Amino acid sequence: MEYSINKFLELKLENNNTVIYVDKKPFILCKGIFIEVPVESESLDTETYSIDELSEKSKQHFLHNIPPETIFWAHCSNMQVWAEHGYDTSLLHSNIAFPLLLRLKKVGDLKAKQIFKEEIGKRFASGSLPTIQYLEEEYYLSLLNEDELSIIFKELIKKLLNDKNTEQILKVLDYLVEINFPKARETLKNVLRDGVRNNDHTYSKIISTEYYTQYFHNSEIYECLISGDVLAKLNHLTFGNLKLHAEFNTGFESGFNIEGNQVTGVVLLDLDTFPEKLLELKFLKNLEISSSNLMILPNTIGNLTSLKVLNLDVNKLSTLPNSIRNLKNLEVLSIMSNDIINLPKGIGNLKSLKILNLGSNELTELPHSIENLNKLQELYLDGNQFSKFPEVITRLKSLKKLHMEHNNLDILPESIGNLKSLNELELSGNRFEVLPNSIGKLNLLEL
Repeated sequence: MEYSINKFLELKLENNNTVIYVDKKPFILCKGIFIEVPVESESLDTETYSIDELSEKSKQHFLHNIPPETIFWAHCSNMQVWAEHGYDTSLLHSNIAFPLLLRLKKVGDLKAKQIFKEEIGKRFASGSLPTIQYLEEEYYLSLLNEDELSIIFKELIKKLLNDKNTEQILKVLDYLVEINFPKARETLKNVLRDGVRNNDHTYSKIISTEYYTQYFHNSEIYECLISGDVLAKLNHLTFGNLKLHAEFNTGFESGFNIEGNQVTGVVLLDLDTFPEKLLELKFLKNLEISSSNLMILPNTIGNLTSLKVLNLDVNKLSTLPNSIRNLKNLEVLSIMSNDIINLPKGIGNLKSLKILNLGSNELTELPHSIENLNKLQELYLDGNQFSKFPEVITRLKSLKKLHMEHNNLDILPESIGNLKSLNELELSGNRFEVLPNSIGKLNLLEL
């Protein structure tokens, strides 16, 4: 059984296998046949433009256990369509289409000669990663000169950016960088930077990962951001160590975080004074200045109204400015290991506060306004100078964790029983001889 496509191309059924002949010589053995997907099928991917892509996404659609004659005629039909459409390589799998086209070119098929490089470029520019990998691994890309590679690369980038499929853009460019394709690395950097400049939060997450930050100098990232000049100044304070991080990691190293083109997190270590430049970061949500020598926090700290986390651990602060009352979005305030002797009344205005860490300071009392912290869940007062338990604490109905170990307490008030939500109470290192009966009302307390 045989079927002729044209004077160069024919198919024969030999030993129940379909064999493609080129110029009267056996060339390739056909294997599987791909099932036709009905138009009404919900699984049909309308964005799939080639057999390569369809087979990659729908491997379950290969036919099995059908008569060899049926398979033969199906291959004949496919090859006929391929020839009638000018050897369009998107109509066959790459591992058949390109070897066939190359052989047809070598035996004198004028159409194959005319379109061979054109088809390589077209399929490369389609953006299908499996196809691009095939063209590279089988050395088809090496058949193109520098100018031709430049042209098809431009077409590829145009197609990828028009499709706006970030995952696909990165997969393709990552692979091209891996194989050292000309201009791929710089293009990848430009795509990432342009995404950040355009305030695309997806790109800011991607560029923040360790895999991609390796491509950039600090200054290249700063240039993408609205407040990049501020970071440049802060970078000078950190001796060039202000690097982009994916998460707001406290206590490790200086760095910053971004969302879109906005700076939302900053960690600074080993400073002597508060950098006023920080006040220009209007979208700052997380700020840490720890392991430093800050003695005064400026009144202008209250201008950072977007702050949710403020960490000032391990400094030399003795008090806080009353302007801290303006930080109404603040959820975490940590001033552990300072020299705090009192708190401003305005601290009671921090209605969003959930965690307050004042451990290892010099506090002897708390302002009554603390009772207004209705959302406070964790309060750390360990390692201070309390000789009397601040009863205002017992009015914090949402409190779940209370740490007052290593103070000078000898009496715990009966009102401690009002803290119905409390599940963690640390009082070691004090001078208690007895505990009030009301402590039995704390049913959630974990012993």
